[in-house]
Amino acid sequence: MLPPLLLAFRYLLRRPTAILVTLVTAFSVCAILCVLSVLWGLKTELLASARRSGADITIENRGSAGWSGYEGLAMEIRGHPGVSACIPVLEDWVLLQHGGRKIPAKLRGVSWEDAEPFPLFRPGDDVSATPWPSSLPLPGEAGEIFVGRRFAERWRIPPGDSVTVIASAREPLASAGPGIRIVRRQMPVAGAFKTGDWFNDEWTVITDLLTAQRLLRMHIPSPAITSLQVRARSEAGAADCMAFLAPVLGRDPSYSIATVRDTHRWIFETVDMENAVMAIILCVVLVACAFAIGVLLHMMVREKTRDIGILRTLGFTAPQVFAIFLLLGLFVGVVGSAVGTGAGIALSPHLHGLTNWLSLRLTGQPFYFADAYYLDRLPSHIEPKAAAAVALFMAVLALLASALPALRASLLPPARTLRQE
Repeated sequence: MLPPLLLAFRYLLRRPTAILVTLVTAFSVCAILCVLSVLWGLKTELLASARRSGADITIENRGSAGWSGYEGLAMEIRGHPGVSACIPVLEDWVLLQHGGRKIPAKLRGVSWEDAEPFPLFRPGDDVSATPWPSSLPLPGEAGEIFVGRRFAERWRIPPGDSVTVIASAREPLASAGPGIRIVRRQMPVAGAFKTGDWFNDEWTVITDLLTAQRLLRMHIPSPAITSLQVRARSEAGAADCMAFLAPVLGRDPSYSIATVRDTHRWIFETVDMENAVMAIILCVVLVACAFAIGVLLHMMVREKTRDIGILRTLGFTAPQVFAIFLLLGLFVGVVGSAVGTGAGIALSPHLHGLTNWLSLRLTGQPFYFADAYYLDRLPSHIEPKAAAAVALFMAVLALLASALPALRASLLPPARTLRQE
């Protein structure tokens, strides 16, 4: 007597529709993993980009006159074991005059020595497209300015050129207190940087801290900054440092503490919402695949009524008949999930190249325009546990979809099925 698993396998091979449903299930799982890999990669790349271009923790002073006397707190933060760097930063909006144009930009003043642990100034990728240098001469000289690669490409400001920085500097007035003075300073463009973060590459210009303080008149009576940017050794180190800083500064309303997720909250909330909506849509796709498996088994039970009666006459019990059709549906679900998972894992790292290649062949235009999106390439990242959960969910749905047709087959009376045939 043939075991139920072997009979189920023979039924599968003799039924082309079963093989087609298996392939459809594999394609669906593969497509789901590719879509999810983009969503997972988007969140991963956004976090990595935010960390490259900013800090894990940003401590700001809300006073308009700047923050002086920060050295003691900075030294205390640098002594924390989870911190790799604590950088004093001065930021303000300025105008850059170049070629008759006045361009708004976010001026960031940092100390070149302190900024070295930050990967903001590391060599950018994709530098072969322009003749600009692929790395920045570190540390920078006083009075030099570095511009984002997108900013330089958009406004055609190559390294070696010069720009006029126009800033509104705060100065004390004898009669009316603090006043505003417009300051102009011509500065050479020493290089360009690329972080992968759209805002910083598109709008940020960087110079040394002392030059920024003198430009904004925030070096008198004592040097002042706008924030301390803390770089942690890991995300766990950032959480420990946040727990350390919260009791120290949390009670003082003049300070604000924000993590990288807080400063980019709208981006991560949008991505989380997209993930939730996409998860619902993809669950519907998996349920549709399971429904197709159930329809396949229902049709097979109708066609195999005579075979079921013969099996029961030969001594197969109702549980064995139930197991045959249950294993058949499970086999379709498991094989489809396994093949789809393997294909999705294999294809996901190459989605950027594949989608652009296919789009160029069909439409003549690339699928992903780096200038139109927040990131410079289509992200992709596979979460192994989540991929395994998708495959397991598909197998469970296939099992549930197979239960009703298998139960119907097991309850067919053998005498009546043979008499009907």
